[in-house]
Amino acid sequence: MLKNGKCKENTNIFLIAGCHRSGSSLIANIVNHCGIYMGDDLMEPDNANPDGFYEDWDFVKLNNKLLSASEGSWNIKPKLDITKTIFDSEMIEYIKENKKDIWALKDNRLAYTFPAWEPYLENIHWIVAQRHKQAIVNSLFNTHSGLFSEELRTDEYFKQLYNEHYDNLKKFSNKYPTLIISYERLFKNPKKEIKRILEFIGIKRSLKDLINCVNKESKHF
Repeated sequence: MLKNGKCKENTNIFLIAGCHRSGSSLIANIVNHCGIYMGDDLMEPDNANPDGFYEDWDFVKLNNKLLSASEGSWNIKPKLDITKTIFDSEMIEYIKENKKDIWALKDNRLAYTFPAWEPYLENIHWIVAQRHKQAIVNSLFNTHSGLFSEELRTDEYFKQLYNEHYDNLKKFSNKYPTLIISYERLFKNPKKEIKRILEFIGIKRSLKDLINCVNKESKHF
């Protein structure tokens, strides 16, 4: 079980991640609509995520490089030590150019790439998106089946992917303040869960405006 925690004053970076199809983009949408800086060039929506991903392209591209150099991918754990890659200067420059008093980054692949970023980030806080395992498996079948060979399009493989992501995120977030947001509870009681996000970040915003981010018509299936 991942831990819950409260952040200290003068918070810096909020890392948003979960397994794919966990609702991490929805959480990032809420954080973005709070006015929290998440990058200057956010990834465009697509059919699988019509409300947007809220991932900064420069951050995504650096994670692409880290995974490629360590023989990993979005669904493959790196075979090589990801902290031994040669992109330190690029990562440091990215942080210098984007760092704000309060800012956030979202990429589910942080479940693999975080060890490379950790030495260069200050005041780390995690917002982890969780969703029932079988619901994520079903959603991956519906949205990502075409990305896998037939032998990998199985419940067992997708459950393995789920377990790997959350085992890593638990390990990475264990020593930092962490907020867990349940996908199911967010749709059941959006006002309560959004209030938890605001309290964790330490800001005040209109709940009425943010509740509109929880679009039940765009619920992941």
